[in-house]
Amino acid sequence: MSLLDCDRIVLAQPFGGLGDNLLYSTLPERFAALGKTVYIARKNVVRGQSAFDLVWGANPYVSGMIDEAPNAGDCCYSAYATHGEGPRVKNIISRIEAAHGLEPLHTIPKVYYQPTLIEDLRDKIIVDVTSNSIGFGGETVISFLNQMFTWYRYPAQNALQVRFEASAPVKNMVLVENIGTIMLESLFHYCNVLYSCAAFITVHSGAHCLAVALRGTRPGPHIDCLVSRDYFNSRLAIFPEVEYFVC
Repeated sequence: MSLLDCDRIVLAQPFGGLGDNLLYSTLPERFAALGKTVYIARKNVVRGQSAFDLVWGANPYVSGMIDEAPNAGDCCYSAYATHGEGPRVKNIISRIEAAHGLEPLHTIPKVYYQPTLIEDLRDKIIVDVTSNSIGFGGETVISFLNQMFTWYRYPAQNALQVRFEASAPVKNMVLVENIGTIMLESLFHYCNVLYSCAAFITVHSGAHCLAVALRGTRPGPHIDCLVSRDYFNSRLAIFPEVEYFVC
């Protein structure tokens, strides 16, 4: 039976990162438009309640969590990627939609939280070079940042590196000297920061996916992202209107 014949869509993915969850974020609205009821399986993996609240809790097309085996999410995408059925498209969001029997329409993740504009950040360059899944050496990161500040004439006095609370699940932190800092109060505060800034310099991470989703169809902020060659060539979470720098 096709997934489109099901009345109830139960979504899950096993990886847990913010970006991993965001990759499936367009599906609830797409299925709701077809009259389906969409749930998140309790076996869906997510690192932290705040990430769940942002991606799924704030999504008006999700009807809640359920103790049922998933029939959507990674189970569909893995089968699509393995067996090659359906249209072949480069963009990961479009591929995921195609894997679920939907016409591939979207190219970026979606969040439904409406950020608050922070006026003081309108001209700021936000820097976040942390990633839980991909670690770049300090020299690589600093070289990347130097290129960005040189090429785009970013004023160093306007740069702020994000800092996280000690309890935050952060890995691969590279501390950048000679720029200011901004302490993040919560993931929702981070959304406000990313929504408000002039530019965002980051690495291939959940924050990169979040920034793309929050920007939506707006012209800014400008997003620069350091990515590994393997991820870039596989087009895994590679989005339009982002400047990628491959290493």
